[in-house]
Amino acid sequence: MSCDETRPATLGTMARKLFTNARVVSPDEVFLGTVELLAGRIVRIEIGATDLPGAEDLAGDYLLPGLVDLCGAVASDATVHSAAIASVIDRDARASVCGITTLVDAFDLHTREKAGLDAASASMRAWLDDARAAGILRCDHGIRWHLRPGDARRTHSAFFEDRHTRLVSFDFADWSRLAAPLREARRLGIALAATHVRSDADRLACAEQCVGLLWHPAPAASVAATAHGGPAVSCEASAVVEGAPAMPDVIDSGGDPLALLHAAFARRDRDGLSLPDAVRTVAMRPARLAGLADRGAIALGQRADFVRVREVGGVAVPLATWRGGERVA
Repeated sequence: MSCDETRPATLGTMARKLFTNARVVSPDEVFLGTVELLAGRIVRIEIGATDLPGAEDLAGDYLLPGLVDLCGAVASDATVHSAAIASVIDRDARASVCGITTLVDAFDLHTREKAGLDAASASMRAWLDDARAAGILRCDHGIRWHLRPGDARRTHSAFFEDRHTRLVSFDFADWSRLAAPLREARRLGIALAATHVRSDADRLACAEQCVGLLWHPAPAASVAATAHGGPAVSCEASAVVEGAPAMPDVIDSGGDPLALLHAAFARRDRDGLSLPDAVRTVAMRPARLAGLADRGAIALGQRADFVRVREVGGVAVPLATWRGGERVA
């Protein structure tokens, strides 16, 4: 599913733009080059700088794809509409400054002895539409619905088919009680994320059930998908920065947006990954898990989501963020 239709009216204009003299972090290599945009998309990538008028000189700074964070979190009680909106606005502003251009916000979708949950959730989705139309959000926002056992008998189509939906998560221990809604999510092509996966046997069971992501699994289940097949493994950015031995396929912010960028550079410096490989864990891989094929890489045809980064004293510092070719931070 693409989020292009949710792009604010201020983005994606027909003006051509050029970024030059940038250390471009492509999916395969880092090179000094020039990137040209048209209508918010990447239309040309060349090695070397250009002296064409109007080109923005990035002075040798890194140009990374906009980061994708699957760990957005809002007020746990989705019926508190104003609190949920305040949380989205706050995270949106903080994330954009740190180079994040796509956020997946989490909501509990579970039955309570409290009226109005469905109405409040629908109201939240409507507010996201209004906010995008008004151009007030810096990041692109999706939704991760978290299921609980009380959801087993509910009809989920209205939520799962919503264009904002990117992931459906659940506690692995609740798998058997959530078979129906999880089957419905798989039928609609929505990625499943399992939490509290504690063992290798749990991991293998998730693989058999087509779970796409193991959310912060216990070390016994933390086997990277790239090496062994099966679900991708996520890790919190702060744990990566602090030296966790895990080798995750996907890194999320854990609520600390700057740590997401620092985790990518930590994997380069400490774990020996190339910078393109490290950046994939915070951009392309989470984007693909969320069903977003139009972002996460500096490549032809991709949406022009970028972050300009300069290393100062060994620390990666985000200097500017663009979404759809328009500067948002």
